[in-house]
Amino acid sequence: MILSKKSFYVIVILTIVIDQITKYVALCNLDQSINIFRFMNLILVKNFGVSFGILNFGIPLLVTRIFLSILVIAIVTFLLKTQQKTIAISLIIGGACGNLIDRIFLGYVIDFIDLFIGVYHWPAFNIADSAICIGVTMYILSGKTSLKKGDTNVKM
Repeated sequence: MILSKKSFYVIVILTIVIDQITKYVALCNLDQSINIFRFMNLILVKNFGVSFGILNFGIPLLVTRIFLSILVIAIVTFLLKTQQKTIAISLIIGGACGNLIDRIFLGYVIDFIDLFIGVYHWPAFNIADSAICIGVTMYILSGKTSLKKGDTNVKM
């Protein structure tokens, strides 16, 4: 679904605002794990790595900030230049910016949603991570990268 520029930016800003508010609430209130459902806890995690804690090991903080800032800015710039302003792209940009704000100002990303089955836990995540995953899924399902019958080229 193609959006007007105004709607596109409203979704981006709403995604960032909701993400930052929920992270602030988590940071101020989660002293210990809170069980919400049989499969979900709220728990404060400071993620110094990349998505879902990848590369969460001894890389100097300044190097991590610079690298991730450049990467997110490059992705956001690329996505903003696309002609089609869709909900999927606005969610990806909003989520990327939400996590970038944490990375720049805190040096880490605040994660607080813990999903699990028995003793098996998915890495903790946040609203920005969810927006990015939902946006990427919507983008893929919209057919931007799928092959049509008889088509030999991938459409981007």
